[in-house]
Amino acid sequence: MKSSPRSVRVHQCQNPECGKEFASRRGGNKYHSVLCGQRMTEKSRSAIARITRYFRSSPTKEVTTALPEEFAIPLNEFLQSLPSSPGSRLAVFAKEVNDLDILMETVGPVDASLRRTIRTRATVLAMAIRLAEPSWPTINDHRCILTRTHELLRDTPIEGILTPSALSTLSGHAHAAVRFFFDVNDFPNLARALIALANLYRVAGMELKGTQKYLWALHILNERCKTDDSIVARLLHDARCWRLRLRGTKYIDQTDIERELKELSRLVEQGGHPCLRVAHHREMAGFSSYLVNNPEFTMQSLLELQRSRKDLVNHTDFADSTLVTPEIEFLFEHDREDRAKDVIQKRYIPLYLRHRSQYNYERICRWSKTHHFQVAVPPPAYAGALLAYLPRYAELV
Repeated sequence: MKSSPRSVRVHQCQNPECGKEFASRRGGNKYHSVLCGQRMTEKSRSAIARITRYFRSSPTKEVTTALPEEFAIPLNEFLQSLPSSPGSRLAVFAKEVNDLDILMETVGPVDASLRRTIRTRATVLAMAIRLAEPSWPTINDHRCILTRTHELLRDTPIEGILTPSALSTLSGHAHAAVRFFFDVNDFPNLARALIALANLYRVAGMELKGTQKYLWALHILNERCKTDDSIVARLLHDARCWRLRLRGTKYIDQTDIERELKELSRLVEQGGHPCLRVAHHREMAGFSSYLVNNPEFTMQSLLELQRSRKDLVNHTDFADSTLVTPEIEFLFEHDREDRAKDVIQKRYIPLYLRHRSQYNYERICRWSKTHHFQVAVPPPAYAGALLAYLPRYAELV
């Protein structure tokens, strides 16, 4: 018997520049033509091609964590505690990396002891996978956990200042994460890893390199990810904020700026995470001040920022100093220098003394030099680029 022909279905082209309706017997059609599909993925295909060339032009050796003597005993104890079953060992590895991610989110690398703990546990876990699982290079589950240890080591600050050697160490872990997610076509986590690498370059003062990685992440999120997913919304929000800061009033007019601010607010509702609300109101306070020049909106955003931070419970205060920065910048911009200096002394410096990062120290020095006032603070204790309000790992369904 001949099979009955499939019924013809009407689809609408998902390319907004086309939008035509077309008939097809195949399900799942997205585009009216191949050309429509190519136009919709043009920027992400360009980004992926550039990432490929980036790896080819600057090949990075696989980051293998050398085992200092102080890690030998913890590694031996961890190996001895592992079950004999491969599946059970994988469950132990997964639990350990999840526990470390939770520790990073809820407590954070706030002092030297915790930084040492996170660094030791992540290093031991990475070495244990390599030693206990000889076939790990061919099993993506093991490679993914190993990559997440690289992300933990990337986000754990280096003691002291960010020297070229320290930057090389952190960026090596960051590149390892980008490489894995690129190889397995995990686009949400690839974008997240690119954002982390971009932020590391930004903290190191390498704005052009950081901008490049942020734009790659933005195009991949827009064209290769499910943009209605809550985690993708959080990542898109961060990438679009970076693009708006980059363009500013030099490249886009006020109408486009206001349209972009509305889109950022829509992403907050879609993402729905308390961390995203904190990050959003922090960015809105800055944008409304130097892009829109709306003091009333700035003050409202600052109030919303305080409320959203109070609502965010069980979360590290590692990046709380960044929540004070928009208010200080707003006060300086509106010639309220005495009030700005008071906020620095009473709110920003106490946070710096709790978390003595190089980035915060340089910001204090820059304010002091630009606005001609003296402030005495101890030198930084560490340097790093942890994005405290972004998800650790995008485990999408």
